Amino acid sequence: MYFIIFARNYTYYMQTIGEQIAKIRKEKGLTQYRVSKLSGVTQRHLHFIESGMDCNVSTLKKILKAIDAKITIP
Repeated sequence: MYFIIFARNYTYYMQTIGEQIAKIRKEKGLTQYRVSKLSGVTQRHLHFIESGMDCNVSTLKKILKAIDAKITIP
């Protein structure tokens, strides 16, 4: 099981979330293409999220479900 921790600074936490999603995805041997198919999020949008761009909660939930990850908020 993997956990992604939100930071309090918005810009920092979006970058951190994106980095963690990419890290977990790669550890599991998943491509962006595969995660996009599993989550229903376009590959381009997933790339932007992994690069630290903004995403809404429903999109984040879809991606986390696709990579079998959970989040905690301190």
